[in-house]
Amino acid sequence: VKVLIALTSSEVGGAPKVVHDLLLQIVSKKSKVESKNFEFVVTAPKGGPFVKKFRDLGYTVYTAPLDKVGPRGFMQLFKIVRKEEIDLINSHGKGAGLYARLVGAVLSIPVVHTFHGIHYFRYGKFTRWIYFNFERLMSQFTRLIINVSDSQQREGIALKLFPREKARVVENGMGLRPIRTTKGERLKIRKRWGIDEKDFMAVILARFDPIKGHARLVEMLPMVLTKVPRLKVVLIGGGEEERKVKGLVEELGVSGALVFAGRQNDPFPILGSADVLLHPSYHEGLPLSPLEASALSVPVVAAQAVGNVDTIWNGKTGYLVDFQEAAEVAKVLGRLSRSATLRRRMGEQGRRWVAERFSIDKFVEGTFRVYKEALASPETLSTKL
Repeated sequence: VKVLIALTSSEVGGAPKVVHDLLLQIVSKKSKVESKNFEFVVTAPKGGPFVKKFRDLGYTVYTAPLDKVGPRGFMQLFKIVRKEEIDLINSHGKGAGLYARLVGAVLSIPVVHTFHGIHYFRYGKFTRWIYFNFERLMSQFTRLIINVSDSQQREGIALKLFPREKARVVENGMGLRPIRTTKGERLKIRKRWGIDEKDFMAVILARFDPIKGHARLVEMLPMVLTKVPRLKVVLIGGGEEERKVKGLVEELGVSGALVFAGRQNDPFPILGSADVLLHPSYHEGLPLSPLEASALSVPVVAAQAVGNVDTIWNGKTGYLVDFQEAAEVAKVLGRLSRSATLRRRMGEQGRRWVAERFSIDKFVEGTFRVYKEALASPETLSTKL
């Protein structure tokens, strides 16, 4: 069975990383899931680092403008599907989802579409109406929908973007990294970024995008710092919103509490040296950074939002809070800053929880289960449903 994975982006971020994790497990034969009857081809826009990453794994990779509106994306994907004799398409993201489902309809090839968040909060009323109806129409050309979290699936069904009977949940998997950071290495990393041993070090690991909530965290810092004066926040990532956030930092006079670390090829030593991960995003599919923090035994404080709620065991592995309320954020950060024992207990519980609930094998197994169901004949599928 030949599967084409169509991506809207090849940049650092959720969907390419999730697909890379899947393909890495297959090519390394680390997964216990039987995958020898499946062959994979990848199509993504050029320019991002994941094009090379996929090729380095040994997969055939085509570049196509699946992130642009126009006939070229459709025509190139159509030719790739014909040339490679594809049996199933798995699309990720809006652009790839559009072209994949149109190509699938024309060539009678089943399509599985994966939502990595239902992003519409920046849309105006009319644009939102167009997007909702676009997804409702496209769902008619989709064999099955993968949602990366339970909360996202509930939201999509409530918005009537897809019928319940086509929806499946496959949560992203997380491989546990060995925790090798000694106290000496941890202090060395903190010193590199100007953070003292006695400081309470927080990390935000996310691209600079309005949906990620950097600005609202910065806006509440003057109040939070009155409660947690030794708070130092390291911001890892880059993006379109970075300049705006830096301007806000200067305007509010909180530059002494923030470190802009930029994009990091390997952010995990910094994350593993932190006392807490902050995740103030407004809306997610299933964010990876809270899972990555928990896998490194770092507690998480995240906004109570779709996607985030699936990554934290509230009160056990971290806290879900209202990031519109500075006092609430300050309260939980103050609690964590005062108790190394609490941080250690939450971190250890988080690592166990991620290993159990978000194992990479569960993710791979769930993905192949959906593929096999989608490849069944429509008659068989309707009988199952």
